[in-house]
Amino acid sequence: MGFIWRLPLFSGRYKAILVEAEPYLLQLSRYIHRDPIDTKRPFVTQLTTYPWSSYRAYINQVRCPPWLKRDHCYGMLGTSRRYQRYRQYVEAGVDKEIEAFYSQKHSKPLLGSEAFIEAQRAGVNMAQQQALMKALERLPSIVAIVNAVAKEMDVTTSSIFHSERGRGSKNTARWLAICLSREVGGHALSDIAAAFHINHISGINQVVRRLKAEMKTDRGVNRVFNILYLYLTP
Repeated sequence: MGFIWRLPLFSGRYKAILVEAEPYLLQLSRYIHRDPIDTKRPFVTQLTTYPWSSYRAYINQVRCPPWLKRDHCYGMLGTSRRYQRYRQYVEAGVDKEIEAFYSQKHSKPLLGSEAFIEAQRAGVNMAQQQALMKALERLPSIVAIVNAVAKEMDVTTSSIFHSERGRGSKNTARWLAICLSREVGGHALSDIAAAFHINHISGINQVVRRLKAEMKTDRGVNRVFNILYLYLTP
């Protein structure tokens, strides 16, 4: 059994990783949930205070949204005291194997046993290959992303697709849509540039830098980005 996991925000172009679920799902879940405190510059000192994570839902501190599926992870820890067991598991720390995998400069697109990796490379398990393609097809289109941003920011889609004239002009909705097209949609830089009428793909990197700077000083923009990211992620 395999599943798809996306890499963190602003880490580069979208990249899907096929994971052997049974031995690695629980470990990877712990790695993701610990990221806010295990990163080089921790966002929080306690995982339960980080709002942009499903961890609190996993330990039943907040209501679980209908799209979040927790039972598979719980089942791997036992059926009794599932919330306490999961919290204890996460607080125990990250597995060295998973930490080593993500510390690689160029991470591999497959995570699993040698037999699993060889099977994928050889194309033996076609069902998993088809699942991967299906998951990729579920990614939101640029139009869908722009519509979501326009609705959230209460602006027109035209104002997002077309940049304002004037050097240094500010269009936060447009920046959000461009960044989300890259981070959530996984669209090619050339396609993003064409859709937003950007002359060169280097302009996309400039937008990313401007949005990141804006998010550091404006909590409202940071909040909107996270809301849209969660909403658009399949």
